[in-house]
Amino acid sequence: MNHKIGVHWIRTHGRPEDYDYILRLQPPSAKLIAGDVPDPQWISDVCRAAPNTLLVLRSWAMSEQKGDMATDPAGTGRRHATEWNSHVEKLRNEAKRRNLPFPALEQLCVLGINEPPLDAPEDLSVDVRMAEMRKRAVEADQYTVAFLTTCRSFGLTAGALNISVGWPTNWDLAGHPRPGNPPDWSLFEGTHAAIIRGRHYLFLHEYWDLQGHREMWRWWAGRYLQCPWPDVKIIMGECGLDRYVKEGNRIPGDKRGWRAWLSPEQHAAQISAYHEEVLKDKRIHSIQPYSTDFSKPWDSFDLFDAQPLILAYADEVRSRPAQPQPAQWTGYVTAPAGVNLRSGPGTENAIIYAIPYGEIVAVTAISGEWLEITHNSTIGFVFAQFIGKDQPHTILLPIIIDGKFERAIAFVLRWEGGFSTDRNDKGNWTGGQVSVGIFKGTKYGISAAAHPDLDIQNLTLEQAKQIYYADYWQQSGASALDSDFAVVHLDTAVNMGVGRAQQVMGKARQQIFTYLGQRLYLYTTFDDWARYGMAWGRRVADLLIEMDKA
Repeated sequence: MNHKIGVHWIRTHGRPEDYDYILRLQPPSAKLIAGDVPDPQWISDVCRAAPNTLLVLRSWAMSEQKGDMATDPAGTGRRHATEWNSHVEKLRNEAKRRNLPFPALEQLCVLGINEPPLDAPEDLSVDVRMAEMRKRAVEADQYTVAFLTTCRSFGLTAGALNISVGWPTNWDLAGHPRPGNPPDWSLFEGTHAAIIRGRHYLFLHEYWDLQGHREMWRWWAGRYLQCPWPDVKIIMGECGLDRYVKEGNRIPGDKRGWRAWLSPEQHAAQISAYHEEVLKDKRIHSIQPYSTDFSKPWDSFDLFDAQPLILAYADEVRSRPAQPQPAQWTGYVTAPAGVNLRSGPGTENAIIYAIPYGEIVAVTAISGEWLEITHNSTIGFVFAQFIGKDQPHTILLPIIIDGKFERAIAFVLRWEGGFSTDRNDKGNWTGGQVSVGIFKGTKYGISAAAHPDLDIQNLTLEQAKQIYYADYWQQSGASALDSDFAVVHLDTAVNMGVGRAQQVMGKARQQIFTYLGQRLYLYTTFDDWARYGMAWGRRVADLLIEMDKA
């Protein structure tokens, strides 16, 4: 049986024993936390020691920009995703320059805001305090949706929410938190939809006091059991003993962790007992006990002395017989973006092709977190979390039809209508380059390059509008702009990609003619300017005419 014990690592002392711990544990996930961005050597060393581990990257500087999130939730989410895209590209290039192994993109997970502030001052009246908490939850949801959706546009996997102990709230109508009340997840349904669309992870933090995880069960720890989302993968981004959950500010910072109160044997036993609970929930991808290494005053959390005991427990779990599985069963692709069929069980193996959402596959064998499957007579391996036994339903966001969206989508469809089968257009190939991947074409402006797993030829207009609304209108921020700018920005996002549209917006300083000038200049840098430049120029001219109609 595979264990679910991951690693939460704040590298402070550079201890070789910590690398040996990773090597022996082979964790399903490892979170690497740095003041700015984890360096490529660190990432490479962990990748080399545990090649099948999901590497979770956290920038402390970025994750604490909570004031920015409160001021501009969606804008901050988009900015953070864009910054991560730049960071990952630089890390990859530096690793290549230094001839270091670097994980595949699907083996990375990036994090945004850590523990968004969802509480409100206690000196407020009950009604005012609950209204403020609701406002903060909405801000966290808006930030997370923007962060996840923009990460998806760059091909990045991300972690959602990173919420702390006791959240979402389960306050009663009198304004009191009650362990018996179910937490209210309703304000985070936007996040839920974004997780599913982008194949992201839900991150939760769970702590307990001296008596172990069962004290205040389902309130401090075990709160994940009351998450009503059956279709998400959950990572416990932090877990362990933290006396703050019970004592609050009465406990000094250097006495909060287990080392001030328990023996290594006692704390390892607590981690093991908590792990036995999460083994029962198939949604749990991994837990990340807090923490491997740290500096004062937080070194009371350092797991160093408990590592040998945790390793012994992990070995014992691995020695257990795997849960019996049928030799062959029928499954469905449950990831809306589809799943990669690979030549072997691991991300280091070549991608054969992508299997679209909802497709039927025959599962023939299980290899850890990977399934051997047959799809259309082709045999390969897929990541198990993206295959389910029940036929999935289409996940659609409600489209809020208003004058702005109607006008903007009408302009886009004026230029993007019909089915394009130009084999020289790299957007018509699933690999994003001519003759790379599968030739599927573009319909209603929905290209094979941007949506490689869609059945482009049979795409309906209503389905296209759903995609425009979720992946371009909301994701680009066009929905928050005035009508003229919304038309221009949506059209740019569709024609050039959301990432480039954000790049143009950043240089335009909210000036619409500067924006269009920047868009024209960017066109001239494209390799296929000679072939398509005239058509692109006419499209921008048409936008100028459209602006004159308002």
